[in-house]
Amino acid sequence: MTTTVPIETPPEAAEKRPRRAASSSFVPRLLAQNLAVFLATCAVMIAAATSLEGMYSGWSWMWDIGVVVLVVAGAITGTRTIGSLVSKASWLDQEPSNPRANVWVRSFTPSLAGLLALIGVTIARFMPETALLKIFPTTLTLDTFQGMVRFASEEVMSQVTPVIPSSALIALTCLAVGLLVILFDLLAFGVGFPAISGMIPASMLVVTSLVEPRGAGMMSIAATAVGYMLVLAVAQWVATSRVQGARLPQFVTVVAAGLAALLLVPAAIPGFSSGFLPEGKRLYLFGEPTGVNPVLNLGANLSQPLALDSIYYYTNSEKPVYLRTAVVSDLADSRWAPSDIDEERLALDPGGTFLPQQRVSSSEEPSESEDTKIVEIHTGNYNSPWLPIPQDASFINGISSAWGWNPTTSTIFSRENAQSSDLNYQVATETPAMDANEMSSIVQSERLENYVLERRFPDETQSSDSAVVRSTFETALSEAKISTDTADKFSVAVALQNFLRSTRFTYSEQTPLEQGYDGNGLSVVEEFLRVGAGYCIHYSSAMALMAREAGIPSRIVVGYSPGRSTGNSVNRNGIEAREYAVSARNAHAWPELYFEGLGWIPFEPTPGRGTTPDYAPEASAAAASTSTSESVPTQSAPSTESVASSTVAEVPPVDAPPGTGSSGLVHQPAFRVVLAVLGALLVVALLLLIPFFIRSSRRSRSARILNDPNTDASERALTAWRELTDTAKDFGYPMRREESAAAFTQRLGVALQADGEPSSSSRPYDAAAPLQRLRSAFEVARYARSGSVLDDFDASKDIDSLKSIFMDRADSRTRFRAKFWPPSVLGAFRKH
Repeated sequence: MTTTVPIETPPEAAEKRPRRAASSSFVPRLLAQNLAVFLATCAVMIAAATSLEGMYSGWSWMWDIGVVVLVVAGAITGTRTIGSLVSKASWLDQEPSNPRANVWVRSFTPSLAGLLALIGVTIARFMPETALLKIFPTTLTLDTFQGMVRFASEEVMSQVTPVIPSSALIALTCLAVGLLVILFDLLAFGVGFPAISGMIPASMLVVTSLVEPRGAGMMSIAATAVGYMLVLAVAQWVATSRVQGARLPQFVTVVAAGLAALLLVPAAIPGFSSGFLPEGKRLYLFGEPTGVNPVLNLGANLSQPLALDSIYYYTNSEKPVYLRTAVVSDLADSRWAPSDIDEERLALDPGGTFLPQQRVSSSEEPSESEDTKIVEIHTGNYNSPWLPIPQDASFINGISSAWGWNPTTSTIFSRENAQSSDLNYQVATETPAMDANEMSSIVQSERLENYVLERRFPDETQSSDSAVVRSTFETALSEAKISTDTADKFSVAVALQNFLRSTRFTYSEQTPLEQGYDGNGLSVVEEFLRVGAGYCIHYSSAMALMAREAGIPSRIVVGYSPGRSTGNSVNRNGIEAREYAVSARNAHAWPELYFEGLGWIPFEPTPGRGTTPDYAPEASAAAASTSTSESVPTQSAPSTESVASSTVAEVPPVDAPPGTGSSGLVHQPAFRVVLAVLGALLVVALLLLIPFFIRSSRRSRSARILNDPNTDASERALTAWRELTDTAKDFGYPMRREESAAAFTQRLGVALQADGEPSSSSRPYDAAAPLQRLRSAFEVARYARSGSVLDDFDASKDIDSLKSIFMDRADSRTRFRAKFWPPSVLGAFRKH
């Protein structure tokens, strides 16, 4: 059995061993390193934050983000500098020379300081009046912050990119960026993983690329790449604990290759330069875009190649029903949102609630009695603070008091984060049947001056003051050969509908995306009227704004068209009810116009995607397209044949979901849950395997150098020594900071000998000889004078021999850890 022979370090080698910097140079070097870390961190994070320009309108938000980045990074740097001065050792060194140094304190104390600074600067900038001395939070600060989160959530859900940045949105964005700064510094300089830290700024680029059709922008990508390379350079400089020999050429090569990749790859991948989802689609991991305000999601919903059903309903009506969710009345803002969020609502009774309607009594009775129908709705995986409800609902049963009814907009909303999925409720509807002659007669007999309507409906009558809208309105009346002086308002409304359904306009879901006017708002409507192509939100918005030019109160309803028949039916108290399925692609928008004596009346201006109501028939059947996948709720519903053709064309027929038998209440697509779980597990597995990939890459690189006969002998010796120390650390024998090479190899040889015979092999082995050769070669390469000759030996074979010894002596747990979670990669927190 071979014993380990102590090997003394040659005096000349000891003299050339790196010494701690003199105290006179410690402080300047410390300050320089921390300043470099501060500047590099600010550079890469601010560069990445510029990519948010595609998500927010203008650049006013950038000032606040820049201040937050500077303050947070400054607090981290200041804390790290003070700690280094107090301990008289740089906190940037991940392997301190003092074995008693608490690396947890050194790594996380600056992060804690950064977190406190982030809280303070956020409060001082956005909520100073709620805090003590304008920076210390109180209970009022927490309440205000909760309100900001709710408000920001509503804004995000009711706007499309670029979003107008309110104080609430900017505050939350600053908070998120500040947390990313803390995490970035912790990874890059706290625990010493600068390469992995690049995922932090990259995450901002990815988010922008997912939600912005133009992508993150090449300028932002290039600036972030340069900032990241600067971080790697600074990390290489401050990492004094690493063996330095022969690293610079490799580092320069890696920086050049990384910079080239980050600049060239995004140009080749459309996602970064033009958006991962340029066709208006969005990434929804846990459900369809059925959420808060469908105005936001209509473009994304309609362009989905596969839209899974999220709502099911049964009805005894011969015709499928339409579902409304939200109403937009205030069309003066540059971005539109549901108008009744803050209004008082009637709390619903789970046992049943009669729903008051905003109906105006008429001097004339309808020609036919109201037709009462029952609709039973199952919300499935629908997720929104608005519940879908049929047109003309008069009674609802099965909804908790967390939901409230607004009779002005006929919508159901909850501000209490009530669960909207897997609900079952029943609604009774009363639909009056009237024809065009009756409606026109009522409107003429119930004339009101415009100023009366403006006082009653201030939001619904506010004009856009747009020359484009006004000019288009005049053109529509001119083509209909009517005027506001001679025709009644109902006739004007029909003329506007027919004008938008004429061949002047084309239904298109792609043109708004390609030409940059997808979404909502006055500027979007103006561009739609110029181009003449869009989808339902554009048509409904245009008609609503033009109706106001005639003094007609108007608003936009967003909801869902009837969906498709599943072929299933149930029996409810002797009444047969057929089942229909509604998916995200049924999302629709239509205008409602107010007429005295009638109330709010829906119209259908979208050509080729719906059926005009009986009281407002289309002027020419030839103007309508044969493609009818979308339609509008009417007070006199279209024929069964037209609705059936519309719903069939909308979504390709599929088999009924499992579990939709007589009960019809089990429709959850289980595979969605399975896919989500598998996806999450895959992401977690990949994250856990990052250390394995890093170590494998290092090992492969070392093997290439050691087996390359053209490599310089000194470089092979240094590479072999690094591989030895990394392997020893992986198996629980790390080299201590204060140890010389001789002391380390002596301790390692003794430790391997003391562990006894190999556990998995009885073959003879000799650890001392390869350790001796590797140590001697390292000392000559590292400390000897230039021109010294190295002994010729097979370093690769010695490394493989020592690896076998380590493997034989380790138990299965240690071998597993060394392979998948090697301490040489994750060992920044290991104290020794």
